[in-house]
Amino acid sequence: YSNNQRQLTYGLSGGVVAHPHGVTLGQALGETIAIVRAPGASGVKVNNQTGLKTDWRGYAIVPYLTPFRSTEVTLDPSGIGNDVAMDMTSARVVPTRGAVVMANYRTQTG
Repeated sequence: YSNNQRQLTYGLSGGVVAHPHGVTLGQALGETIAIVRAPGASGVKVNNQTGLKTDWRGYAIVPYLTPFRSTEVTLDPSGIGNDVAMDMTSARVVPTRGAVVMANYRTQTG
């Protein structure tokens, strides 16, 4: 140890996905994932994964989907802000192995 030396160690884990609407951070990805796209709906709980919520833009990553199986990705609208309305809270996706599928939700903000 020396007065002129400092050491800092930290670790991060998770996933980063670049898609046509930007970049979304999330938990570890797994092989097959869905991206929740609910523009403007920040902090909305995604019922498929414990502790998963949309980011400040309304996006989230749902990891570890089963390939070739229909999966319903459901949002919990109880945590949504008063300035956001959602036409639907559920989207069905059927990903192929290794796919990144988009679960789109129509929202109105303002």
